[in-house]
Amino acid sequence: MKKMSSEKKGIILYELNEVPRALIEKYIQLRPKSTIAEILNNSDLFDTFTNDIGELHPWTTWPTIHRGVNNNLHNIQFINQELKINDQYPPLWDILQKNQISVGVYGSLQSYPPIKSQFVKFFLPDTFSPDSEAFPDELEAFQRFNLAICKDNKAVANPIKPILYLDFLNLLAKNLISLKSCFKTINHITSEIYSSKYKSRRSLLQPVLNFDLYIKQVVKYQPLFTTYFTNHVAGMMHRYWIYLFNEKSNKDVFKKDSLIKSMDIADKQLKRLLQVSKSHNYNIIVTSSMGQKSRNAISPELDICLSSLLKLCKSICINPINYCELPAMQPDICIKCSTEESLNDLRLNIRKIRDTKNNDILVERYEPIDLNLNISTKMTSNVYQDQKIRVDGKEKELEDIGFRIINRDPGTAYHCPEGILFTYGDEVINDLFRNLNDPIIDTTKVAPIILKYFGVKLPPYMKS
Repeated sequence: MKKMSSEKKGIILYELNEVPRALIEKYIQLRPKSTIAEILNNSDLFDTFTNDIGELHPWTTWPTIHRGVNNNLHNIQFINQELKINDQYPPLWDILQKNQISVGVYGSLQSYPPIKSQFVKFFLPDTFSPDSEAFPDELEAFQRFNLAICKDNKAVANPIKPILYLDFLNLLAKNLISLKSCFKTINHITSEIYSSKYKSRRSLLQPVLNFDLYIKQVVKYQPLFTTYFTNHVAGMMHRYWIYLFNEKSNKDVFKKDSLIKSMDIADKQLKRLLQVSKSHNYNIIVTSSMGQKSRNAISPELDICLSSLLKLCKSICINPINYCELPAMQPDICIKCSTEESLNDLRLNIRKIRDTKNNDILVERYEPIDLNLNISTKMTSNVYQDQKIRVDGKEKELEDIGFRIINRDPGTAYHCPEGILFTYGDEVINDLFRNLNDPIIDTTKVAPIILKYFGVKLPPYMKS
């Protein structure tokens, strides 16, 4: 790679969630003049591997990258669990700011609550945050809108509430959304009116709206280290992988193009980051914390979703005042309990909820962390056929218990431990990964490499 400058630059960590080598190579084949192709003409494309144990999820594998240890140590298992582990294995940005290196965090998973210090220039936590706390104030205003959109479109694209249109216009008036992004949004919503199939692409609006504001923060505050997380490609891969990689299934051009369109958005973002790299003295690291590959069995279209925690609590005779639903990713539900007694009551009473053939439909996948319990919904054929649930042996309507059935695009790809990493900027940043002399980079090596780049002493638990 051509060396741009002898002066040490800052680092932009572009977190491209779940993108594997196969998609990068397919995209370059289809877009040989893309920014990604341009970067990889002058840089290595490294393979990465996460050694996390158990079922892989991004809310576990990204903390592995940020903390430099696997999940057997950091023990982060679900969204919105209590993160007291931060004291023992803090995230990368916390270590840097404690060493007086300025940072800016934008959307990285498991980043709530925001850290405030003179060395944290901006901080917008992830879109599963329990509230809109962020800074500076313009990021908090945007986060309120962001969280509302995500909550209302959990798992499926629902009708947009009128209040959200007003919030959008307010953000536009405050120059937190650019006119270009506004026109893209209007064009997409108009497309949804004429054809409902465009609802499946609504999630592609999120990175468009997010990125303008991120670039604004980077240019204004110029932290030495900054992160940007985007999930938009991962969502399209889960649903439409088969339409791009399976010749027998690629007749649906819209679904195939949806995945390519998601990569086009990432490519345009990287093009803008290259401009920022040149004008504001940054190196760029692009990485995924794991990848995706084709599923052996395509997931079903139907799923069961919690629509009312209030109704659920009343149906199993526990006091709703003791429980609060926190954001989670379908099919997971995260419930914060007020006391240990209320936690135990919840764990005991959800066992009463079964389908008409006595199969469990609520499953505890993990032990609770402090007072936060993660539950997964489990769809069964009997739930769909009967449209009823048994509570303590008595049949009740789904809606009365607080559940509904949703129709989703079938999942055609799923998580795998193999991911990617590549860099742009000074030769030194590429060489730091090349000099590991590993054909496949362990994802726990990313954090120590960044710390060493900034001259920060590694914590004793990190392996260089």
